[in-house]
Amino acid sequence: MSSSVPRFPQTFNNHDQDRLGFALLLALALHVIVLFGVGFAVDKPKQVAPSLEVTLAVTAAERPPEKADFLAQSNQLGGGDQPDPSELSQVQAADFTETRVQEAQPVVESPVPPAPEGGDGPAPITTLAPSPAAAAPIPSDTAVTDAAEPQPPPQASEEIASLRAKLDKLRNAYSHLPNVLRITAVSTRADQAAAYLDEWESVVETVGNEHYPEEARRDRIFGDLRLAVRLRPDGTVEKVDILVSSGQRILDLAAIRTIRMAAPFKPFPAELRQWDRMEIIRTWQFMPGNRMRTSGVD
Repeated sequence: MSSSVPRFPQTFNNHDQDRLGFALLLALALHVIVLFGVGFAVDKPKQVAPSLEVTLAVTAAERPPEKADFLAQSNQLGGGDQPDPSELSQVQAADFTETRVQEAQPVVESPVPPAPEGGDGPAPITTLAPSPAAAAPIPSDTAVTDAAEPQPPPQASEEIASLRAKLDKLRNAYSHLPNVLRITAVSTRADQAAAYLDEWESVVETVGNEHYPEEARRDRIFGDLRLAVRLRPDGTVEKVDILVSSGQRILDLAAIRTIRMAAPFKPFPAELRQWDRMEIIRTWQFMPGNRMRTSGVD
């Protein structure tokens, strides 16, 4: 008995091979389009816009500075003791300018009223809705922005204005300080003041020896003290300060009395008229033999 192997009809022909090749070619073309159609670009860093340093000028100056460190609403010459330029430390400006100096008073907070007793829950709050006729118009964007900014209380604004007035007063007082020529020793005095100082010392020593204190003569009291005598341009004495006391009240008073008795002195010569005041610092010596003389301070 012979077995027969069944034969299946051949279904894979040349037409099927053509379709498979076309599909592979189409897939390859799609991959090429995807790979070369999508590009990759490196993000470039964004350029930062230049910044401007802006600050608030407290006091306007007529002459602009040669080199400004900040931008402000007016010209102002800088000052201070900081090595690096810095802007104004006070950033809160007052609503108005106060010319009178007032003492700042602490802000007293209003006491909070106690809650009503007799109920566990909060008291009901009744509100009345405004009528359409009384409704306020819708504010503009500018008004809404201004209202959103916090404003200092009126008392704080007055205190800020008072502090600014006090600062202006101190600045004005400093600008009016006199131009003082201070003479302490012979080696450091100016040439134009040498003749004036020699004559001043001669007058003081003459008057001091003529009116030597009797108590110091009788009790043999000796000692040295240092005085600072400030003169006005007309030769009058503005003030006398004891810088170093002799420890003996009789000698300190005698030195001051000598200045008062010798005044007024000669007015400043023409070459010293640029000075508003002259301050002469000298040492008064009450020595044995009942003699008094003055000497420079080295």
